[in-house]
Amino acid sequence: MKLLFWTFFPDEGFVLLIALGGLALMLGFRQVAASLIGSTVLFMVLSPFVEQFVAGFSPFWQLLILALVGLVLLRTVVVLLLGKQTAAHLAALLLHDLILLPFRALGWLLGRRRHA
Repeated sequence: MKLLFWTFFPDEGFVLLIALGGLALMLGFRQVAASLIGSTVLFMVLSPFVEQFVAGFSPFWQLLILALVGLVLLRTVVVLLLGKQTAAHLAALLLHDLILLPFRALGWLLGRRRHA
């Protein structure tokens, strides 16, 4: 869930998160405050470095990273809506299809040549 939150959170909202962390600290929620302030500062400090690091990758690797992030977001949404067991089943089915994909492509190519 945290990945989904940080992905779509605008940069201008970091001030609000730090203020919410301060309010949580004043109300006595130390762990919540430390989590909010710590993750906000960490994300603010690391995001330019990660952006420059990923910008140096080839487009294939960027597409692969984007696909993996998309799968993580899909799993997060499934966990929120349907539960952990359903998300585990979905992940197993996706992995099964991913493993079989090269063999299906090969069978399609070879089957196509036989009939031509």
